[in-house]
Amino acid sequence: MDHEQDPPYIRVGYPPNAPPNNLHKAVNRTALVLLISAIVLLVAVLVVWAATQPDLGKPDVLAVPMSAPSSPSTGPSASVRDLTATERRFANAVRKDTKVDGVTGDLELVRKGRLFCRLERDPASPYTWAMNVEGIHANKASLGVPERDAVRYLCPKYAAAWRQGMAAFGEGDQKVGADVQPGRYRTYDRDVKDCSWKRTAGGQTVSSATVPAASGGVTVTIRATDARFTSTGCGLWVPIL
Repeated sequence: MDHEQDPPYIRVGYPPNAPPNNLHKAVNRTALVLLISAIVLLVAVLVVWAATQPDLGKPDVLAVPMSAPSSPSTGPSASVRDLTATERRFANAVRKDTKVDGVTGDLELVRKGRLFCRLERDPASPYTWAMNVEGIHANKASLGVPERDAVRYLCPKYAAAWRQGMAAFGEGDQKVGADVQPGRYRTYDRDVKDCSWKRTAGGQTVSSATVPAASGGVTVTIRATDARFTSTGCGLWVPIL
């Protein structure tokens, strides 16, 4: 019995290498546009997100705890920002004259100068004595270039007291050229009594005097050829400027 064969299957779709129709072209273009739009939107979102985030390459300065300094700041910015032109000249002079280490800040140097000049007050200040000839003379062993520069730049009104206090000398025997320099001197106290002085050279008295009373003080000239100068009852001697 003959059997009837099934007809061959018919393949639905486009034959190989057949171009798509216009509908498929439109679908493909729409999908491509949507994909590009999505990518652009994603990039824009990432850019906005990155702009709102802190720079990961640098520390967040707001997150760094800051402690209040216990002493005047010695950082380079503070040492320049808060100083006047005169104070900067003073700090530079101290560094040049004493070769002070670079760790010491300008504010610290200026503050010490201001304390010495009595422009600032601090119970812990080492300068608690009177700022006059007697005070400078009594403390001259502890004074040096920083204080000298402070007088020059920060408080020139004390220039005369500084020069007299640093060159002053008291009673007793003084070696000329070491303890006292040649020059003209007067008693710091203008009202002296029983003041005696003597200049010697080569073991001999060159000149001497005893003043029972002097309301204007006593003056004397010490010469470079003198070896020693001795006085009693005269008090402090200061150079005549």
